[in-house]
Amino acid sequence: MTRSRGLTLVTTAVFLITLGVAVYAQNDAPGAYHTAEGIWGQLPEGRTWGATSAVYPARDGSGDIWVGERCGANSCANRPDLDPILRFTADGELRYSFGAGMILWPHGMFVDADGNVWITDAVGFGANPRPEMGHVILKFSPRGELLMTLGQPGVAGDGEDTFRQPSDVLVAPNGNIFVVDGHGAAGNNRVVKFSSDGTFIMEWGQTGSENGEFRDPHALAMDSQGRLYVGDRGNSRVQVFSQNGDHIATWTQFGRPSGLFITAADILYVADSESNARRNPGWKRGIRFGSVTDGMVDGFIRDPEPNQDSSGTSAAEGVAVDANGDVYGAEVGPLMLRKHICIVWSCTLEGGGGARPNADDYDGAMKAIRGALGAVGDQMSAEDAPGLEASAATIVEGISKARAYWQTRDRRALRYAISAQRAAQGFHEAAATGDFDATGVAFGALRETCSPCHEQYRERDADGNWQIKHSTGSPQSESTISWSGPAPEETRGDEGQRERSAREVTPEAYDGAMKAIRGAVGEVGDQISGQDAAGLEASATRISRGMARVMIYWRLQRERVAYGMAETAMNAGRSLQAAAAAGDFAAAGTAFGELRAQCTPCHEQYRERDADGNWQIKARSQ
Repeated sequence: MTRSRGLTLVTTAVFLITLGVAVYAQNDAPGAYHTAEGIWGQLPEGRTWGATSAVYPARDGSGDIWVGERCGANSCANRPDLDPILRFTADGELRYSFGAGMILWPHGMFVDADGNVWITDAVGFGANPRPEMGHVILKFSPRGELLMTLGQPGVAGDGEDTFRQPSDVLVAPNGNIFVVDGHGAAGNNRVVKFSSDGTFIMEWGQTGSENGEFRDPHALAMDSQGRLYVGDRGNSRVQVFSQNGDHIATWTQFGRPSGLFITAADILYVADSESNARRNPGWKRGIRFGSVTDGMVDGFIRDPEPNQDSSGTSAAEGVAVDANGDVYGAEVGPLMLRKHICIVWSCTLEGGGGARPNADDYDGAMKAIRGALGAVGDQMSAEDAPGLEASAATIVEGISKARAYWQTRDRRALRYAISAQRAAQGFHEAAATGDFDATGVAFGALRETCSPCHEQYRERDADGNWQIKHSTGSPQSESTISWSGPAPEETRGDEGQRERSAREVTPEAYDGAMKAIRGAVGEVGDQISGQDAAGLEASATRISRGMARVMIYWRLQRERVAYGMAETAMNAGRSLQAAAAAGDFAAAGTAFGELRAQCTPCHEQYRERDADGNWQIKARSQ
């Protein structure tokens, strides 16, 4: 069969994201999970956990979890007596295991629709300690019978039947097999596609940072529409392809991906175990998640490692989600499997189970929230800690239902629900501590973000579903829903007109500011490397001035999200400017990383002109 290294780049408006929201949420999104203490999963007496990056839920409805564990260390080369493939019950009890002496370095895992377990053996670092093993993909039956081997054991290569440290494997619904081949930035850096019987079909990719190129393709996932997601870890991005290698999208808002998992509800979970000031400046480690429908990062499970800049790897490399929405993180550096337990109602939906709330469910949730809000004042006055905590829990539960209701109906309302959920969880945490001063502050923040909870700001449509009111005067009307800061002054007369004219930024001026920012950003890397303090300060000044004009433009457009992003980016630009003025190139590098992370909406592919010629953030098309 003819090999195909080429790919067709396609542009698809359907898959563009509201990037301002997604990037804003990179390190600060609602925490919908409570992390269970200690290591999850009980090993036999005398056996301890080693590194693990492979985890996947069973597909038979049992609730069991499959794990690939590296034999109490970071390799099974010296422990051929231990089974690296383990099946645990939902309670963490070991059901059975297999694979002793057959796998050196279990890295990626997939469980197909028939329950078969696929494992990539990526050998590990350095010379192969067992030359007769590794560089293969192994297919096992649920009881451990070896059914298929892709690649030649112990043979590293880039041919149709050889691999060099394959990182992950995925089986599509039609049975086709996908492999990301090449652990490490200097590897094969390709995606290889096979038929269900292991016949080579095609491959795509090469080393690089352009669309369709890779540096350490580390993980795979597929959504309900059959789109293939590749965790391009060395480039700190997720790339999305058709099953024939056509490039669809490139996403950076989920961090530096080590592991990917997509639930039946099309919620993408991305494990970031490597971000730090050197590898991916401005980003924190943890597990980010959000709908593939628009790419918004809706939540973040944070890595507890306090010193990520001095840690090579921490947090999960592999990630999986069960039907209850609970998340499992397979951690290499900490040598453990960690379980993150869902604490909000909507996790079941995100895990792929349950039914999305209807209009009556949403209405009931809103009534429960209002009832709990009404009780808080008296509970605060009486210092009724148990009652206050109960009210806070009711509010968290209700807002999680609201979030699930708006998830597929109105992304703007969903953003409000996410903000309210974050505030509600802060309120709940404060209430649980019995700190009434902190609880009062958190309650104030909750009241500010939860205005959509009030019934006067919503109405039913012709089908009986709730929607945000767009009538004149409503806080949620089109003219004000996206604005959270003070509106431009409505002064009258010539003086007021001159003030508005001086403040106005036309679409053309906005476009010019964006081009100036991109030009300056393109020079900063070389200026930092060359320690060109004067040039760096000049570039930083151009960036800050440009972002100031962008802020004015979005303010006049009353686009709250875009304005907030511009403000954050301008602050990062000012930090870069200050570091450059001080000649502190280390601080300048950190500030530049933060600027890059926050200024993604600067890129022109994420904005478009409306019918009146004004710029706007691109909307999601259905």
